Amino acid sequence: MKYAHIALFIIYLVIMIPIYSASVFASLSNVYAKGSNGINGYVKSEDYIDFKVTAVIDGDSDINDSQVKLSPTMIGFTCNPGLTGFDCTLRYPSSGTTSFSQTTPYTIKLYKDDESEEATATGELTADTLSPAVTSFTVSPQTTGTGTVSLDITINDYASVSGDTTKCSGIKKVEIVRSDGGVADTKTIDNSSCIVNIIAAYTTTKSSGSETICARAYDRVNQNSTLVCDDFNIDRLGPAIMSNSFKIIDSNGNDVSYIGTEPIGVTVSVNITEAELNTGSVKANLSGLNTDVLPTYNNMQGTCSYLGSNVTECSWPITLRLDSSGAKKVTVNASDMAGNYNVVALSKLCWFKQHIYS
Repeated sequence: MKYAHIALFIIYLVIMIPIYSASVFASLSNVYAKGSNGINGYVKSEDYIDFKVTAVIDGDSDINDSQVKLSPTMIGFTCNPGLTGFDCTLRYPSSGTTSFSQTTPYTIKLYKDDESEEATATGELTADTLSPAVTSFTVSPQTTGTGTVSLDITINDYASVSGDTTKCSGIKKVEIVRSDGGVADTKTIDNSSCIVNIIAAYTTTKSSGSETICARAYDRVNQNSTLVCDDFNIDRLGPAIMSNSFKIIDSNGNDVSYIGTEPIGVTVSVNITEAELNTGSVKANLSGLNTDVLPTYNNMQGTCSYLGSNVTECSWPITLRLDSSGAKKVTVNASDMAGNYNVVALSKLCWFKQHIYS
């Protein structure tokens, strides 16, 4: 029985002895394939490729050029010791460029000294042969009173199939271009997204008139889009409130210069010259025309009708009540759609006479 226990113990020890495999760990990692613009996975239609890969074989302290090869050409990489293995590089072709179209697959192979294959890495290179496109360009506001506008720009980039935004080298930058061809600003993007939207501000040096502003995009292989442009207007002046058109008329359309003790219904009106008048902004302080000083007369909204040639007539139906003669004052304020503002004090000489209508 004693020897049986010893036998079982020996069998247990045999079972627990580690079993070592003859296989060797090998790998290819950190694989990069770039064209002349340094964008991993993308080349131009005429370009070279810079390959880089980290090679590791357990127990091999000197991986040489014959052990890392580009298939199917079987051109060897140049390898040097690195932090995590051997850093191997290859430029293809070794001089000049070659032609690419759409997608080109590649395979890198790692061999032992005895030429047995240990590891492979695969990838693909996409030829970015198409320029990006500015698909949307909007300037707002269309009329600016400050000279500054906002530019809303959307850019699509394509590799080799027009309209396909699933694959591209990405947008490098967007230029804001004046109508004279000068670049007013450059917005750097430099990412791999195939659809990009940016908001940019532009300030004109013009004080009036109109201006054309454009956008041009570049992808990361340096192909540029065509210019896309939009116009906007510059208006830094407020509406012109024409004091010589100021009228106070009665229900019969007669000019009112005299009034007695009884209040009468009148219409106050004035013409405003402005191509883009904000009619909702036209208001008047008419408290000088009514001795009751009605609160509603302090800031009364006008009713405006367009007469033509950028002239608008605005009017206020009120009750005229006076107790003295003299210049009766009215203040009118108005702004245009660009936010330019103007205030004008108007006056009319009115005579107060008792019993004039008796």
